[in-house]
Amino acid sequence: RSKLDKLNNVGVKVVPRNNRLVVQLPGDILFDSGKDELKQQGKEVLGQVAEVIRSDKDLNNRYFLVAGHTDNAKYPAGGPFKDNWGLSLMRARQVTVFLVDEHKADPKKKNDIAGGGLNPKRWAPVGYGEYDPIAGSVETQNKDEMQKNRRVELVVQPNVEEMLNLGNIK
Repeated sequence: RSKLDKLNNVGVKVVPRNNRLVVQLPGDILFDSGKDELKQQGKEVLGQVAEVIRSDKDLNNRYFLVAGHTDNAKYPAGGPFKDNWGLSLMRARQVTVFLVDEHKADPKKKNDIAGGGLNPKRWAPVGYGEYDPIAGSVETQNKDEMQKNRRVELVVQPNVEEMLNLGNIK
């Protein structure tokens, strides 16, 4: 956790949640409402997150889930993502693609930011829709709770070998 605590300086939270270490990225930094295109500010924050992970051997060798979450507002009928699950999954996918992208920033494109360069074999996107709120409930959320629930989380997967001696299991 101490290795990830550096990220608190860039507007993200590192917290234990559901017996896992989670890096919480507020949705409003990453995306406009109802969209899955990463904002400039989101790319900058994700670049800093990737730098912290990439520069630490232990973190860089961990597996991560990129978990997309929405609030409980009903997704508009006829929208491109069908429902909140679709929106949350596509947002998680966009974050994952950025974190593993190794493209170099194009100096001809103003404010182009290179991807995170992380190992794609260690990252996977998942979408929870509105079904895993950190504030309020699935049924009721006030405006402040809705804002907290619109987020993407980088979930550090536990290394079971660190917890158990699996060499004895056949």
